[in-house]
Amino acid sequence: MRSDKSLSERSVDAVRRLREAGIHFAITSGRPPRGMEMLVDPLELDTPISAFNGGLVVERDFDEGFKRFEPARDIPQHEHLLCTVCGRVTEFQDERLERITTLVAERHGYLRQRHRLVIHGVCASCRSGSAIN
Repeated sequence: MRSDKSLSERSVDAVRRLREAGIHFAITSGRPPRGMEMLVDPLELDTPISAFNGGLVVERDFDEGFKRFEPARDIPQHEHLLCTVCGRVTEFQDERLERITTLVAERHGYLRQRHRLVIHGVCASCRSGSAIN
């Protein structure tokens, strides 16, 4: 990375050649996850990113036209609520969803391994006009 925080064409090309050779490339930095987002697209990273002294960063794609990155946490299955006005993401867990997804999978002859649920809507703050952007 250059002093102006940009990547040289040489660096981008070197990572591309590694990928073409079948070599996985990952980055580690003391930067916060947001400070590493500018590296993901130019380097076409599809491997985990390590930030904050070794903390793992994972990619979240909520079909918004861009990707989000957040610290990986060792938490059980959870779902997401996404505000379509301010972009706030709220995580939640509900045991009923776990049961129903298993029942639906079994009804169709599947053995459920995992699922992903994102509920798109407008948060209470945006509905009341008190959201801070």
